[in-house]
Formats: sequence, structure tokens, C-alpha cells
Amino acid sequence: MDIEVRRDQLGTTRRIDNPVADPVDGQALLRVDTFALSMNNVSFGITGELLGYWKLFPATEAGWGRITVFGFADVIASRHSDLAEGTRVFGYLPMSTHLTVEPARVSQRGFFDASAHRREVMSSVWNYYQDVTGASAEERAREAQRSLLGPLFVTGFLIDDFVEDNDGFGADTVVISTSSSKTAIATAYCMAQRGGRRLVGLTSAERVDFVSGLGLYDQVLSYEQVGEAAGERAVYVDFGGMQPLREEVHARYGDGLVYSMVAGMSHVDDPSGLVAPQPSAGAAPEMFMAPFQVSKRVQDWGQDTYDTRRDAAWDGFVAWTDGWLTITAGRGVDAVEAAWHSLVAGDVDPASGHQLTMWA
Repeated sequence: MDIEVRRDQLGTTRRIDNPVADPVDGQALLRVDTFALSMNNVSFGITGELLGYWKLFPATEAGWGRITVFGFADVIASRHSDLAEGTRVFGYLPMSTHLTVEPARVSQRGFFDASAHRREVMSSVWNYYQDVTGASAEERAREAQRSLLGPLFVTGFLIDDFVEDNDGFGADTVVISTSSSKTAIATAYCMAQRGGRRLVGLTSAERVDFVSGLGLYDQVLSYEQVGEAAGERAVYVDFGGMQPLREEVHARYGDGLVYSMVAGMSHVDDPSGLVAPQPSAGAAPEMFMAPFQVSKRVQDWGQDTYDTRRDAAWDGFVAWTDGWLTITAGRGVDAVEAAWHSLVAGDVDPASGHQLTMWA
């Protein structure tokens, strides 16, 4: 069973019931176990054409797509000599019951899916499946948090690292929009742990108390209070993609807005205008590409050092989320579709998340 969405109307879904094909030589069949849904996945749909997410899991006909999610799956049949049945993996998955892959570069760490339709994607990281078969009991207990927060945390970790890698662009302040989003929270967490710069969070009026209660930001303002933002030289990290807000932030700091990053688009229907028109003041907005920063740091530090630093930061972050995050489990296709429709409609509780399975 696959869930497909209309590319031009993400709230429209349908179910495609296909027979499960046995893998041929060189292939493996995954049984999709559990996965998370958040506004990050809605952003994948919004930018599916621009960034190529639709290429990962092709739909049955033009105009439809399969949304990318993060989760866990088990190898239930393998015709690849280096990949054993029973292997458990974590990575990009579709909202489906099964996925056929063509494993390549198989190692103790995991493998890449070398299927023809996945060879032209923007980053090879998107095709990677980490082997988690030997996970500890504690790691198994954290699977829901990892599905929901793991990839978002990595983005936040990399944004923080990118800003630090550029000496903060000489800024004394980092302004983060849509600061109640989980990727924004991860970014603020990493920056707060590092210290050295004032953090200003911008959010809707009804979420000011929630964001303030996280204890990460030096100042939390509603979108209507942008003119009160502190600091003289600022980096702007925009997770919402709202042009009017971006213009206000740039106007507040003027030439003191030394770097403007587009890191998300949770409040945008058409991604074509994310970096245009140019704001009237401050640095020109630039899209943040996490895979590029990963590649740079792996080259700078080596894979083992990068993994160690990322994992140490993740351990601290995920333990901290125990104090405020609630994850709701849902089983069956009806539950998956209901969660998806609620997210597309904007019904999002920043203190909660979805862990889902297609299996009833």
C-alpha cells in the first residue's frame, strides 16, 4: 500500500494498493515499520520540484507524488550477497508498507540505494540507509524521537556549525523565525550550547509563551514586534519563508543584517520566490543546503570525527526534549492520512509529534 499526494494540492491523497514484488538479483525488499510526520515533511512536498524530493519515490502517474518521511524498516527479503535478511535500517522512506531497494556500497554502517531513479538526486546522503540492527535497548526506546527529531536536529546542528564556520559573519545576534518549529528549536539548542551570540526568536503571538519556556532564547518576540529585536549586527535564519517578515527583519537591522539564510519554508506555498525579490536592506538571502555542509565537514574532520561530534550533540538534545515533547503513536493507513491532512491544514502543536505505521 502506498499513499500518494497531489503535487499541486498536498491535502489531496489517495491509496495505491500494489502487489508486493519479490526482489530480483541485486535487490532487497524492505518492510517499512515506523516513521514520523512533521511540518518538515510538508516542506518536502512544497519543494519537491525545486529540490528533487519527488525523484526519491516515484508515483504511479504524473501530477502525483510520494512524500518522503524518516523512519525505520526491516529487510524481509534479500537477493544481495552482502545484505542479510533481518537487517534493520534507518533512512528516507515513503509513506508505504514496502520499498524495494538496490543496495550498493554495503558495509557495517549501512548501504546506499543505487536504484536508477535515485541516481540523479541532489545529495547521495538522501539514498543512505544506516544499519541499526545492533542498536542498544536505549536506542530502540528512542526510535520515535529519532524518526521525528533526528534529521531535523542534524539540520540544526549543521546550521549552527555553518554560522560558526564563518565566524558568525561578525554578528552579535542570531534571529530565528518560526522559532517554535522543531528544526528551529534544534538550531537554537545547538547555538545556545555554544554561546557567544544573542538569540532572538520570532514566532506567532500565541506561541510566545511556549518558545520562551524552552529557555533557549535571550529574547522571544511575536512577529508584530520585530522592531523591538535586540542587537546591532545580525544573522537571520528563516524557517518560515515569509517574505513580509523577512523584509521587516532586514529593515530593522539595515546594513547590520550581515547574513540572511533561508532554511525552511513552512509558511510558503510557492517556493519559487524564496530568495526573491531581494530585501531593501541587508545581505541577499541564500538557501542553506545541509548536504554541502556535511560534505565539507566530513572532508575537514573525517567521517568518524563528524559522526562523533554530531552524535554527542544529539544525545544531549534528545535527553533535553524529554522535558517538553509528547509523541503520539498512530497505527494504520487511516491514522497516517489523518496526521498528514492535519499538518497540511496547519494544525500543528509545537510540543507534540507523530510516530506512525501503515500497519494496523
